[in-house]
Amino acid sequence: MIRMQNKPLIEKFTAFLGIERNLIVLSLTSALIVFGRSLWDRVFSIFIYNELKASPEEIGLMFTTSAISAAITMMAIGPLADKYGKKKFIVAGNFLLSLAVFLMAFVQTWVQLLPLVFVFNIAHFYGPISLAMIADSVPAEKRGAALAFSIIFPALTSSLGIATGGVFSAMLNFRAVFIASSLLYLLSAILRCIFLKEANVKFNQDDRTTLHIRGFKSFLRREGRQIQILMIILYLNALAEEIYYPYYYALYASEILRLAVSQIAFASAISMGIWPIFCFIGGKLSDKYGRKKIVAVSLIPEFTLLIGFLYAPNALFVYFISATMGAFEGFSEPAWDAVLIDITPEKYRATVFCAISTFEELILNLGPLIGGLSWSVFGPKSPFFIASALSAICLITLTLFFKESNKTN
Repeated sequence: MIRMQNKPLIEKFTAFLGIERNLIVLSLTSALIVFGRSLWDRVFSIFIYNELKASPEEIGLMFTTSAISAAITMMAIGPLADKYGKKKFIVAGNFLLSLAVFLMAFVQTWVQLLPLVFVFNIAHFYGPISLAMIADSVPAEKRGAALAFSIIFPALTSSLGIATGGVFSAMLNFRAVFIASSLLYLLSAILRCIFLKEANVKFNQDDRTTLHIRGFKSFLRREGRQIQILMIILYLNALAEEIYYPYYYALYASEILRLAVSQIAFASAISMGIWPIFCFIGGKLSDKYGRKKIVAVSLIPEFTLLIGFLYAPNALFVYFISATMGAFEGFSEPAWDAVLIDITPEKYRATVFCAISTFEELILNLGPLIGGLSWSVFGPKSPFFIASALSAICLITLTLFFKESNKTN
């Protein structure tokens, strides 16, 4: 009892809940980050299109080219985080986010916005490093539930942020929203700097080869065909979503379905409000019954309900589709992460996760470019048909070719 009284408040709280310190700190501060981004992210394309006068092709080009700088940085920082500690890189990434979004409030053209989008995307190296820090402290048999916990708080605040941002963007302006968002990023960086605790992961002399890209290639060779199939599914699924969401989803709802900005934001808020409920259920079930089944279920609405969105007769129908897709996506989110964590050795998780994220960024950031070009050449419905076809391919590939491994570490 005396020892408990001498512990810092954060340790008392986490001990009482039975939750590891870093897990709860990262989860709660991620809620601030996600709330800040949700204020503007779902309607960002409308700001670029209307106020900065960018075409759909230019919007796609902006987000695609930013992938190059983000990918190069993430590949380099992953090994450094494994070697020198994850905390400092997580905090640095949050400070960069704050700076980039603050400066977005003052741009006048999409060309001025472009370098800030570069910096914003580069700063997201903190994401896979945060996942590695959580994985270091959670046993394999509880990873699905723990990852669900780390997602729930951000998802709840995302729903609130989307609704708030939609109203504020209409009442005030996008630029004021950017400043408010940057302050939330800054607060998160400060809290993480104070409360995160560096994990004690030791490296032997023989482990040095895991601290660069050769270690990642060796990882792929050892794990063989199954991990490569899983990565292909992961990349295609991410690409499918990026082709239409959130940029062309919002643009289609605004320009074709004639929904107001506040209605578009509310539809996304409904999706994110449903998401955390099913996220926790999916995480627990993936621990008990396996990750593959849960991931497969999540792919179904991408090529069914997505087509229904194109012919939505009114805002109510869009709300229904958003809620259903949010439920399926939340159901599978922990399983996507857990299946990768299960087969990745602890000593180079940041290296592997950043390397995977690098290739993912290079591939999925083709999404906005594909979406913009197909919108202009084949019409506004084409990005959604392409995404639907890719999702169907993912489901078939997962079902026929991927065999879930029982290996955990």
